[in-house]
Amino acid sequence: MPPIQDPGTFLAEFLSQVPRSQHRTVFLLPIRTDTTDRDVDMYVDLYRGVTLYSTGQDLGLAEENIATTPILAHCADLCERDRPDAVAVVIVDDPRLYRAVPRRAHRDVIARLRGQLQADSVVLLDAWTVTGIAPGQHWQSLIDNRAGVLPATPGLLIAQVENLAPAPDPIPADLSSDPDLGAEVNRALRALNQARDATEALGIYTPPSTRELLRLVIDRLRAVLRGATLTAVDLARVEVAMHDETVRRCLFALSSGPHGPRTQPLWTQLIRALPAPRRAQASLQLAVSAYVQADFDLALAALRTVLTDDHSEPTGQSLADAVATSVPAELIRTALAPGYDLAVELGVDLTLDPIDEGPTVTPPPD
Repeated sequence: MPPIQDPGTFLAEFLSQVPRSQHRTVFLLPIRTDTTDRDVDMYVDLYRGVTLYSTGQDLGLAEENIATTPILAHCADLCERDRPDAVAVVIVDDPRLYRAVPRRAHRDVIARLRGQLQADSVVLLDAWTVTGIAPGQHWQSLIDNRAGVLPATPGLLIAQVENLAPAPDPIPADLSSDPDLGAEVNRALRALNQARDATEALGIYTPPSTRELLRLVIDRLRAVLRGATLTAVDLARVEVAMHDETVRRCLFALSSGPHGPRTQPLWTQLIRALPAPRRAQASLQLAVSAYVQADFDLALAALRTVLTDDHSEPTGQSLADAVATSVPAELIRTALAPGYDLAVELGVDLTLDPIDEGPTVTPPPD
């Protein structure tokens, strides 16, 4: 390897060994110091690539972005496992019109990495952002003002480099899948589908109305608040009800409103019980509720589940954009509040306290 004091050549030779075309990736490079000879030599012992999350209109690395927590977690795991003398960082990001490179967000994530490394007594040797891995692409230091372009370089082998699969992102215990319950719910879902198909074949199937579906979900929410653990059939019916877009819009208003924290136990039960990729809608409800309550760790964990199960889910992409750009919680509440009006039109009470049947409908928040 060329010396790290020659960043352009160092980066060019490292990136020439990347086994496949990289797009929006953070490379964490543990650096080792070889003192067996009289001259001190630094070399890359291995590397780990962490893919940045794509969050719609702004492919972001903002402080609360969904990508930041995994990057920090992977770096901590790498330092604990390999105990390097130092770490260098390479961010491969896309150049985009009307946006300076590097972005402030790149410097923000490097500042957080530096603080984490200092706590582990590991030196951040240097950090760069590059707009691609081919010769002629621009590089910029995130530590000082050095900049340049990648030179052409022969395909030299880096004998000490191996590509490690990133460690899995930590999942909170209360969001971890319950395989046994998931199998039960899957059977219940199949049974519901078979029953529907049978009645359709007989010509006697009447699909439930949106009002009935929303009432079903609210009834189950109230049951959970009374301390009930829902059966597999209950959970399956809620999942089916949430396929209705109007039901989801009403629930988003509830999840983002003043009583949003009270909805979280149901969303948590669903996430644990539903088989992938059926967790996306419950995870979105939980992410919204957590974000407006400033519980960013829970919001990020729920969003990761959304994008794992359905990476193209439009509401998930929009919410990831909101998280990436730190949209104020009040704007989220305001945007989702019309769901209360839909519930009024349907004649469904969104009160979560156990109540007698009646016409009262919870008004939208101020």
